[in-house]
Amino acid sequence: MRQRIVEAILKTKVGRMIADRQLDSLSRLYVGKSRQELRQQYIESRLKVMVPLLVVVLLVYAGVYIGSGPATQILQDALLQREDPGGNTRTVALQVEVEGIEKQVQLKVSARELNREQLEAEFVKGEKYLSEHYLGKNRSAEQVSKPLCLMTELPNSPLAVEWRLDGQGLVQEDGSLQCSDIEEPTSVEITACLSYQEEEYLIPFQMTILPQNRSNEELFWLHWNEAVDRALETTSTEQTVKLPETVDGKAVQYYTTQESQAGWIAFAGILLLGLMPLVMNQRIKQQMVLREKQLQRDYPDMIEQFVLLVGAGLPIKGAWTRMAGRYLQTQENKGADKKTIAANKKYLYEEMCVTMREMESGMCEQKAYELFGKRVGMLCYMKFSSLLVQNLKKGSEDLLRLLEQEATESFRMRKEYAMKCGEEASTRLLFPMMLMLLVVFAIILYAAFQSM
Repeated sequence: MRQRIVEAILKTKVGRMIADRQLDSLSRLYVGKSRQELRQQYIESRLKVMVPLLVVVLLVYAGVYIGSGPATQILQDALLQREDPGGNTRTVALQVEVEGIEKQVQLKVSARELNREQLEAEFVKGEKYLSEHYLGKNRSAEQVSKPLCLMTELPNSPLAVEWRLDGQGLVQEDGSLQCSDIEEPTSVEITACLSYQEEEYLIPFQMTILPQNRSNEELFWLHWNEAVDRALETTSTEQTVKLPETVDGKAVQYYTTQESQAGWIAFAGILLLGLMPLVMNQRIKQQMVLREKQLQRDYPDMIEQFVLLVGAGLPIKGAWTRMAGRYLQTQENKGADKKTIAANKKYLYEEMCVTMREMESGMCEQKAYELFGKRVGMLCYMKFSSLLVQNLKKGSEDLLRLLEQEATESFRMRKEYAMKCGEEASTRLLFPMMLMLLVVFAIILYAAFQSM
């Protein structure tokens, strides 16, 4: 099944494009494998991680979604808690159910009221601002049919705004209109009270409210809002708010809506699935860095062995075959466990084994050595392969001397590399040393305060 999925992905243009981006790195990390094998291995390694992760995310999402369930009825006796004086007005999300009809409402429950300081600003400026905005979406005060904008504060102003509504109850505190009972246009007056401490400035507004037809459902919710407003007003100094349990002879039940965490889990899962390929590609880059370091460390030893074998009389191909065969024999002696083989893997000798097989299959030595230098991709190895190719082309008798010079140069480079690694190690040790210094300071300060 997994094999079929991998093949299906590789047949798509996107699958081939994704795998091709990493082929150059994978061909150097997994020596001797074909491009098709590397593509398949790349997709399989991703599926091994992504599929279980996707299953876990879906299971967690389903569990949270099912576990959250519907809204839970927790309001006993339809009571809502108020905050203490000086607290903030909080918004409670409620699900109101009446005879099978449900409605989601946002109810603002203010804190218990006591005396509060009010801000002062220029009354003329406040009057001008209210005159321009109190009508809301209504075009004129002579034809008011939409909710008013009864703001309780002015922008960039220290004034506090209170509204004294008409005695007929046609205008509600939130600016909504209760005009279902009127049959003809009705003139009303509301007053805005701008206050600062003990001073007040009254601004009367005359308007004409037009009648409006409402359905039975709209009338019910309007009466419910009125009942809630009365409950909030009568319990303004109490700790709890008693919500109406019956409106227009209909029983009302209240539920608190619970915010589900399933959406956040789905978002986190998608984000994790999106980041996982980037993390795995970063891991390939780290392996490439380790490969380069290993090749740099193994180069002097390889040159030394090659000089010894050539100096003992072996031809270039014989020395090459001897070194590659010795590596294969060592790998076989260490066991067939994949983890053991991977731990003892030497990229240099893996590349030499590939070159040996190419020569055994009929490729000329010159071409095989050139491909070896290109595959490794490091300057020192390309120089080494060029020496071998030059000797095969011109039959130079100075090969041994040139190789000895290269061996001397490689050991000098190895010393420089060791010094560089030592400097990097000392830099990494600075952070733990700083932590130890902070711990010592903390112990000294603690002992000093204890002795005071």
